[in-house]
Amino acid sequence: MTERLEIFSVLQFFESVENRFLDRSFCNELLNPDLERSMLDWLDEPVTFRDRQSDEVWRAFIQQAKSELGFDPAAEGELTGARRLGEAQGSWALVWARYLETPRDFPSIPDLLLRARPAKLFTEGAEFAWPQDNTEAEDSLRSALSGLAMATSADARQQLRDLWLKHKREYTVPASRPARTTE
Repeated sequence: MTERLEIFSVLQFFESVENRFLDRSFCNELLNPDLERSMLDWLDEPVTFRDRQSDEVWRAFIQQAKSELGFDPAAEGELTGARRLGEAQGSWALVWARYLETPRDFPSIPDLLLRARPAKLFTEGAEFAWPQDNTEAEDSLRSALSGLAMATSADARQQLRDLWLKHKREYTVPASRPARTTE
């Protein structure tokens, strides 16, 4: 029975690659099938992540990060990676979306984001990625809500509407990694 399953798995594999160009990118995906998760694991614990990988898997991770994210983890380090994560531009939007799914799986990333925030934010919408900006917005909201105690009900309703519009957040989360071309 086990032998039949193994043969079936091999046949499934060959069917899945029948029309694919078998290049370095393909081999890297075999070694590291989930770049977004790997990047988050590396950002969360860079030394531990590296120590757990064989040299081949580490090289595949580096090559994938360079080609798909425009980032070299070994050369640029986790602080630069955290800045790119927080900016969530291009392919990094997929990594950010993955982080938003389960932030508790990566307990070191919030502190890394605190340290990685650029002095000036040039990217619209990026302010929500940085913990210190969230704290500042929460403090502002808390203060404004405290001030409603003395307002008339009509004024309070209007101020609540204004606060809602100012503080609501809408996230656009990419559904999946873009399909690759085989050209």
